[in-house]
Amino acid sequence: MSIKIVLFDPSINYDNYLPKNLGDQIISNKIQEILNQIFNGYDIVKVPIHDYPNSRDINLIKEAKFKFVGGTNLLGSNIEKGNQWRLFKNKYAVFFNKFSNVILFGVGWGAYQNKPSLYTKSYYKSLLTSKYFHSLRDNYTKEKLAEAGVANGLNTSCPTTWQLKKFNGDIVKPARNSLLMLTDWLTNPEEDNLLINFMLNYYEKIYFFSQGEYDLEYLKSLNNYKNNKTKFTILDRTIQSLDNLIIGEKSLNYIGNRLHGGIHCFSKGVKGVVIAIDNRASEIGKDIYLPVLKREEKDKLRNWIEGNIVFGDIKLPLKEINNWIGQFKEA
Repeated sequence: MSIKIVLFDPSINYDNYLPKNLGDQIISNKIQEILNQIFNGYDIVKVPIHDYPNSRDINLIKEAKFKFVGGTNLLGSNIEKGNQWRLFKNKYAVFFNKFSNVILFGVGWGAYQNKPSLYTKSYYKSLLTSKYFHSLRDNYTKEKLAEAGVANGLNTSCPTTWQLKKFNGDIVKPARNSLLMLTDWLTNPEEDNLLINFMLNYYEKIYFFSQGEYDLEYLKSLNNYKNNKTKFTILDRTIQSLDNLIIGEKSLNYIGNRLHGGIHCFSKGVKGVVIAIDNRASEIGKDIYLPVLKREEKDKLRNWIEGNIVFGDIKLPLKEINNWIGQFKEA
């Protein structure tokens, strides 16, 4: 079977080491699953996002019928100063390449930023397709990409949320145990110690999962962990370990500031709350009513843990999702 589709994937690399953020793996698995459903019978070949493509992959990219970028925090306003998408070693090569007509799938804007620079506008307009709609993670990303001159974007939310159609953010009663995830890259010891204290007051046992490479190291630096180690169970840093917990622990809530770890739990029926620390959780929470709270919203967190109504049903942008998928029916 000939190669039809290239997927730029944030979860892989040429050295085959575990990604620094397993959230990329969660996103990649879902994107691969959806593309397999859309393009049944096509070959899908993955190439890294965070490594410059080798000569083999350059040829695959040029020959592919479709080129997708699998959702990640990839886009930004000043990519001449720092671009996560390592496609060209020479920053001006984009204007002379044959890699045009790339389609975004669940991609987001890196942070709240200023207006896109002239270089950024030229880069995205040269690289991204104008024939097909792009699938974007949130409305903020759609607005920023339009500012960069690419107005054919749809706010489909993150593809990992598409399976949450019947998810309800409310809980009937507090669970017995909890799953905690903290981040190693935007730390706040004061707030995270308070969060652990909250959880110690309500749950018999706290499981901890390291989505990021150094999440566990950060946990071990916190006083409220040091003083209560016997109440914690540390999981292995694999998605399988996380899934084994979800299957085996029947009374479990998720609370943490890892967005995609939380969404993965929600997709498997675990009720929980994402504590927003950046634009990703905040914007998705705003768009689809994902159960998201700010760090300072302790009263709402307490109410939720105690079983009171804080969140309603998730409302996915089904029209936009169906429009994005539907455009490939005749492909």
